[in-house]
Amino acid sequence: VDCSGSVLSNPIKAFAIPQEPEAGDVIINEVLFNSWLDDGEFVELYNKSDKVIDTRQLLFSKLSFNVLDTTYSSVQLSLGQLFPGEYLVITKNGTSLEEEYVVPNPDRVYVNADFPLLTNSEGDLLLSKTNQRSFVIDAFHYNENMHHPLLTSVRGVSLERLSPSETSNNPNNWQSAASNVNFGTPTYQNSQFQAQTISEDQFQISPEVFSPDIDGKDDILQINYQFAQDGYTLNVKIFNASGQQIRYLVKNEWMGTEGQLFWDGTMDSGEKAAMGIYILYFEYFDLDGKVESLKKTCVLGGML
Repeated sequence: VDCSGSVLSNPIKAFAIPQEPEAGDVIINEVLFNSWLDDGEFVELYNKSDKVIDTRQLLFSKLSFNVLDTTYSSVQLSLGQLFPGEYLVITKNGTSLEEEYVVPNPDRVYVNADFPLLTNSEGDLLLSKTNQRSFVIDAFHYNENMHHPLLTSVRGVSLERLSPSETSNNPNNWQSAASNVNFGTPTYQNSQFQAQTISEDQFQISPEVFSPDIDGKDDILQINYQFAQDGYTLNVKIFNASGQQIRYLVKNEWMGTEGQLFWDGTMDSGEKAAMGIYILYFEYFDLDGKVESLKKTCVLGGML
């Protein structure tokens, strides 16, 4: 019971001494910028650090640019503490959110009337420190073209981050939410989440057969890479069984020692590649100019 004698509905509450958020500790994890319902847009944050962070230290902003100035439409958060591995959703209309999607953790939804209207075509989002707006914790430029080309309409479809460890502004690190979750996963793990696996292979492909049909199962081809040292430049080209190059997936990119790459099954033209066997050709060279290469195969499947 509490001090007045009333029975507490949830007598257990976790708390900790919060730490100062640094760049990359909390990331923009999911964005719905074209909603079905009025004021139904939302942005989901994820605490990828091992810190407990007081949400009052976080300032979310939508940026608008013109030739004279940058305009910030900001929301200071206030939803208690954000523990490692927890999600937090910001929206203007919590009722619309719960009408459209499954929200398993409604206590992690922060409803604020100042949440800005997100433009449907593209926009810029910023997460910074409340007391120092110039300190960028995370930033994301979204574009409706980042949605899967199979979708005839992207209204009501959120963009989900594939990997928390990859950079926010890598367009290949984002994908449309799956149809089996009604195209959105507010307050819980993304339907298109891709966990990084450990392997002795320099390049590991998973799954060997994938089907990019946005059903939430094996929609993305994941490529884990690891180098003995950093400083490698990588090219990844994809060829069909006839030897025709259909996608230049990675072009002269400076790589770290390990990370993830993704292929959504589309060609350079933006069209979906045909079902069949594909060859991934990896070419990488170090600062001394030593060039190495290898090939891997995968299968793009689907319903007949």
